[in-house]
Amino acid sequence: MDEVTVKERHRKAIEKAVRIFGTQAALGRAIGMTKQGIYHLHNADRVTIWVALRIEEATGGKVTRADLLPRAFDGYVPRKKRCAAE
Repeated sequence: MDEVTVKERHRKAIEKAVRIFGTQAALGRAIGMTKQGIYHLHNADRVTIWVALRIEEATGGKVTRADLLPRAFDGYVPRKKRCAAE
């Protein structure tokens, strides 16, 4: 998997999670981080598995661990869950 593709996919996944919650602060509250932490995630090259799992859970699977960590979870298919933003 191309490094540029991985970074862009990660960035788009963070942006999608922020759109679901409306703000970086709201996403941060949902996963136990600050808005500054979410800003850092958006600009980082990768996230930890803990963060990926928390975002997947908070978004009800609308943003998956595979979106955030495509190399680790290539081919992963999530179960449908309720989004915490709804």
